[in-house]
Amino acid sequence: MKAIVFGTLLVSLSQFVCATDNSIEVTLEDGPRQQSLLSPEQVAQFKEWQSKDFPAKMKAAAARGERAAKKDIKANRLRLRDCGEPRAKQETDTITGYRIERIGPCGQLNMEMEAEARAYNRTVLAWHERHSRSR
Repeated sequence: MKAIVFGTLLVSLSQFVCATDNSIEVTLEDGPRQQSLLSPEQVAQFKEWQSKDFPAKMKAAAARGERAAKKDIKANRLRLRDCGEPRAKQETDTITGYRIERIGPCGQLNMEMEAEARAYNRTVLAWHERHSRSR
């Protein structure tokens, strides 16, 4: 008798456990196509600018970032730069412990600013690595 009650209880509980699956099936569908923000003339102008001036401007931005980092290191203002909106009031890098300074939007809208920030961070992180080993 105990075995029958136990078996019935086990079967009813297994159905309850199987029924508590809260997963949701999601199907992604194509939404309406977004219209380009740039006119064909503006796209052509950008491509022309990109082919002529882009490499020189990116090198200049990287040089500015490196110079700014060296100046900040010399003044003992150790921090890193990042793009976008702040996620917290006071952000710090988990590896170095340095404060993260948000410099504004980057990406395709401002590739020069992003290149400058990357060069700045590369310089600061290289300095940090050299000096953290000697401690």
